[in-house]
Amino acid sequence: MSGPAFKAFQTYNNESTLKILSLAAMYPSKVQPWMINHLYQIEQNGGQNRVLSVETEDYAFDSKLSSYDLANYYWSMGSHRKDQMANALKQLCRPTVAANTVKLLSKDYWPESLKKKVMHGLNAYSFTLKPDIIHSHSEIAGSRFLSLIKANGAPLVHTFHGQTPVGVPSISVEARQRYSKYAQAIFVNTQFAKKQYEALGAQSDNFAIIPQGIELAQWPFKPSAPPTGGQPLHLLTVGRIVAEKGHRYVIDALKLLIDSGINSQYHIVGRGPESEALEEQAQRLGIADRVVFHGVLMGQALKQQYTNSHIFVLPSLKGDGQEWEETQGVVIQEAQASGLLVIGADSGGIAECIVDGENGFVVPDQQPKALAYKIMEIMNAPDKWQQWQRAGRQWTKNNYDLEVVGYKVFDIYQDINKRNSSR
Repeated sequence: MSGPAFKAFQTYNNESTLKILSLAAMYPSKVQPWMINHLYQIEQNGGQNRVLSVETEDYAFDSKLSSYDLANYYWSMGSHRKDQMANALKQLCRPTVAANTVKLLSKDYWPESLKKKVMHGLNAYSFTLKPDIIHSHSEIAGSRFLSLIKANGAPLVHTFHGQTPVGVPSISVEARQRYSKYAQAIFVNTQFAKKQYEALGAQSDNFAIIPQGIELAQWPFKPSAPPTGGQPLHLLTVGRIVAEKGHRYVIDALKLLIDSGINSQYHIVGRGPESEALEEQAQRLGIADRVVFHGVLMGQALKQQYTNSHIFVLPSLKGDGQEWEETQGVVIQEAQASGLLVIGADSGGIAECIVDGENGFVVPDQQPKALAYKIMEIMNAPDKWQQWQRAGRQWTKNNYDLEVVGYKVFDIYQDINKRNSSR
C-alpha cells in the first residue's frame, strides 16, 4: 500500500471545498471501521481529507477508499521520541514546511512543562497543514496536541467514542475539561453518551448527537418468516464475548424457552475471555447442543448469519459509571437493516436506538425471564412480524444510513466554518 505521506491540502478555484484534518491515535486500523466510514463521507460530500495519527498498522485499504487515494494522504507522527525526531527531520528538510513550522512555533501557545514543550516542538510541523476543521477522534491525542491545535488556528471538533475501558490509559479530569471547553463541537452517538462524557468531566455547550452509521446498501433486507411446524427459532448476538455484554442471560432465557416447548437455538458471533464460561453454562443447563459459537465472522459470512436468524438480542449490562457501557450498539442497526426483529437491554444508549413495540423491543438487563417472555410474545404474534421488520429497516434508513449521518456531520462542519470565517 502507498503512504504514509505528509502532503498539503490541494487548492482549487472552488474555495467552498472544506478541508478536514482528522486526528487519530491509530490510522489505518482494522478495529476502527467508523473512521473509514467517516473519511468516506467527507469525500462523498465534496470535502478533502488529511489524517494525522500517532501510530499506524499494516492494513489494506478498502477498495472504495483507495479510489479516493486516502492511502496517500495520511501521516503518522510516531509514538516514540526517536520516531518523532526522525519524522520531524525528514519533513523539516523541505523549505516550505520548515518556514511554516517556524511561523507556527512563533505563536504564543507553548505549554508550560519541559516535556510538553519538547513534544510541541518535535511535532509542530505536523500542524502546519491548513485545514478548515480539525476533527479529533482520540481524546488522548487531541489533549496531547491541544497547544498545537490552538497554534494552527482551525476550529476543533471532537468525537467521543465511549468510556475508556479499565486498564487503558486516559487523561485527567482537568485535561478533559480544558480540551472539551475548547472544542467548537463534540459529537456523541446518543444522549446517554453525552451524559456519560459529562460525568467524566467534559464541559461543553456544543454537543451534537451524531450516531455511528452503516452503509445501508451493504446490508440486504432479507427478513425471515416466523418458524412453523417445529422449525427452530434462531436467536443471534454479535459482539465481543465479555461479561458486560450479558450473553449468559440469553443462555438462561434460552433454557426457559426450551423448557416451555419452543424449539430454539442461540448463535454467538465473536470472541473473548467469557467463551469458556458460557460453554460451561450451556453444558450445565443441558443445552450445549442449542448454543452455537461461530467465532469472528466478517463480510458475507456475517451477513449470511444475520439472514439465517430470526431475532437479534443485545443483552449488554448497565454499568456503575466506572465501567464500560454500551452507548449505541451498531449491531442493532445491522440487524434491523437485515430484517431481524431486535431485542435490546435497557442499558446505556440501547433504548435510544429502538422504538419499543414499533421497530424493536426493550427489556430489563440481567433478567432472563423478562427476555424469555418477550420472545414468547413475539412468537405469539406472527401476523406482526412483517410490520416490525419493515419498520426496523425504515428506522435504520432514516436515522443511521451513512449518507444521512454524513450530511449531518457536513452541515455542522459548514456551520462552524462559516462562523469562524466571519470573525
